[in-house]
Amino acid sequence: MKYAQLPTMRSKHLQGAQVIMTIGSVMRNRADSFGGRLSFRRRAMNLSQRALGAASGVGHATIQTLEQGKGMPSIKTVESLATALHISPGWLGFREGQGQAHSMDVAADFDPLAVIAQVQEAIANKRPIEQSAKYLDQRGVRCWLDLVRDQALSVDKMPFPAIAQEIAALSLGRPIDLVGLGCGTAHQEIKLAGLLNGLQLPVRLGLIDISVYLLIAGYQQARQALKDTAIDINALIGDIYNFPKYAEQLIASPVEHLRLFCLFGYTFGNLRQEDDLFNRVLSAPASRSGDLLLLDITLARPEPDAEPVLRHERSPEFLSLMYGFVAAPVHSIIGASNRVEVEPKLEPGRLPGSYVINLYGRYSLGGVEQLQSLAIVTRYQLDSLATYLASKGWRVVGQYGYEGTAKSIVVCQKT
Repeated sequence: MKYAQLPTMRSKHLQGAQVIMTIGSVMRNRADSFGGRLSFRRRAMNLSQRALGAASGVGHATIQTLEQGKGMPSIKTVESLATALHISPGWLGFREGQGQAHSMDVAADFDPLAVIAQVQEAIANKRPIEQSAKYLDQRGVRCWLDLVRDQALSVDKMPFPAIAQEIAALSLGRPIDLVGLGCGTAHQEIKLAGLLNGLQLPVRLGLIDISVYLLIAGYQQARQALKDTAIDINALIGDIYNFPKYAEQLIASPVEHLRLFCLFGYTFGNLRQEDDLFNRVLSAPASRSGDLLLLDITLARPEPDAEPVLRHERSPEFLSLMYGFVAAPVHSIIGASNRVEVEPKLEPGRLPGSYVINLYGRYSLGGVEQLQSLAIVTRYQLDSLATYLASKGWRVVGQYGYEGTAKSIVVCQKT
């Protein structure tokens, strides 16, 4: 696939998005009225006036009249409509409080102790540590949060406005379920959801992460940042590899929404097997034809040896936090007082043109020196990645670089 063709493809999408934005500007003029709130919330749930009437017991003709701003509802009518729309009567009637439904839950089969047992088994058998274990350790989470403490600011530098317009055009006005897989503190997902809401697209936000610490932070941040919108927020503590079992719990709906899956940060690049994402996480029926996928990747350098971490160009503060983060699961087993030396090594990637920076931990256990892979970071070559994605049933429809040329967000659609 030649990426020189993508701007032409995007320009057509952007024309469609401009139409959506024009419609959106008209609708925003009514956002402060009861009828405007009722109409937008109904659309956010993808309900017809008749369907809302059946769910609330309010006649659809009355709903039509109220949305046109031609009448004033009784308190009973407001309460009935709000109940059917899963929002507070205060917001619907007077825009007091939040115009959204929100919940946070734990997956029924989520077992953090089993993950710790897997770390013990991996150490005993000298197998690589899976990335999910790092997010269950308090010390590791603290290191990670310090590493990304400027994340909220850096999100503004990401190409989300252009991506939101592309998604708006691809959606054809359908309601969107934005699903953050391994969302962490969810800064990127929240930003994108807000932009899509600004384009007057009905959006629901589903967040899933294995870390209770990070997901609570992301959930609270989402509620605060999106409190003046009609975006429903559902968060689930669980392993993304079990997402097909959780999908309906996280984003259940009586009508079909377009699903937009997001893997921001290093969620995709840290996977030891890219196939796991498509075979285990996005397998049917979790994803369907037409669904969208955003992959946040770091591009391969022409000279891999020039990677800063390999040339010892990272600051001592950064390395201390990064290595503390990846070594946290081992420390939880062997004790924090036992030193773990982290050694980055360059290795070939699974896809042509890609390569891996493998972070090995060297430590002593029972007087025997151990060398174990703690984490990997993959750098991708775009054309080979596009070929691989196509083999998995996902067509690349756009690519947006940011922060120079090292980072990029790839937009894919399921065929």
